[in-house]
Amino acid sequence: MLQACDAGYVPACEDRQANPRPRSVDAPLPEVASAPVSMSMNEAIQRIDATHFTVAAVFLDQLLANPMAVAKGARLVPALKDGQSIGFQCSGITQASVYAKIGLQNGDTLISVNDQHLAAIDDVLNVYTSLRDKKKFKLAILRNGKPLVVNIVVR
Repeated sequence: MLQACDAGYVPACEDRQANPRPRSVDAPLPEVASAPVSMSMNEAIQRIDATHFTVAAVFLDQLLANPMAVAKGARLVPALKDGQSIGFQCSGITQASVYAKIGLQNGDTLISVNDQHLAAIDDVLNVYTSLRDKKKFKLAILRNGKPLVVNIVVR
């Protein structure tokens, strides 16, 4: 049953909270956010050479919005030297993971991201939350005991 309610007709006046005053036919429609653009990892991450990569900003946003998906691609465990944490060692990297796509290998130790040392899980979380605003990433790693830097540019 329709009832008159202020400036228009709604199913019932009691439904006013769920159905606020109807717009007139001439009123503009509200802006609707566009659906997120989905992009495959192969489209989004491009290898320049062994230590230089580019990543699409849209893909990075998707990645940062889903930390569980990122966590599934590899195991990161604390790496210790002389009883002190020096970073996180990568293992179980799957071929389809973002880790493999940016050139990380099983056995690599991730030391820092953008010069922020990764000694504890809190450091990893702080870096993870800061990535959204960055246009470049510098990953310092140890591979077979030798330092290596992986550079990633957001496009």
